[in-house]
Parts: sequence; C-alpha cells; structure tokens
Amino acid sequence: MFIRWDRSCTNLRFPVAYLSISLWLINAIRAPSALGRMLLAIMVVSKLYVLYYLRSERSWNFAYGILYGYFSFFALSWIFTYAALTLRSRGWLTR
Repeated sequence: MFIRWDRSCTNLRFPVAYLSISLWLINAIRAPSALGRMLLAIMVVSKLYVLYYLRSERSWNFAYGILYGYFSFFALSWIFTYAALTLRSRGWLTR
C-alpha cells in the first residue's frame, strides 16, 4: 500500500510543479507583485530546509541553503522536461 502511495506522489510531483509554475507565470504577467511573493515563498521553504539541515548536520554549509533554493528554482527546473523530451538519447542530462 505504501509503495503505491509513494509511486503516485512521485509521478505527480513534476506535472503539479510545472502546472503551478505556469500558473505563477500567468499571474506574474497579470500582477507583477506576484514575483515578490514567489521569491518570498521560495525563501520561506528554503529556510525550513535550512533549519532542518542545521539541526541534523550542525555544519556551516547551512548558509548556502537559501541561495541554493533560488538556484534550484531558476536554473534547474528545466532539466526534467529536457530529459522527458529526449528519452531515446543516451547523452548527458537525459537521465
């Protein structure tokens, strides 16, 4: 039962993420203040991950957590789409 739930959540993660990003872009075009709210939301979620990392690892690397949240959102979100469009390719960034 747990495996089915886990598999369903994993399979729905990317379509829901891309749908929410596209809806955010439409909203950002309509109301530019949405950009500030989105950046604030990325910071809040990143801060939660940073606090968890700081609690479990006790390392100074936690300082990079919020910056990585922004980097991940803006620079790495296209990789899954590229991999899905190039399924038969055996080159870099396809798996």
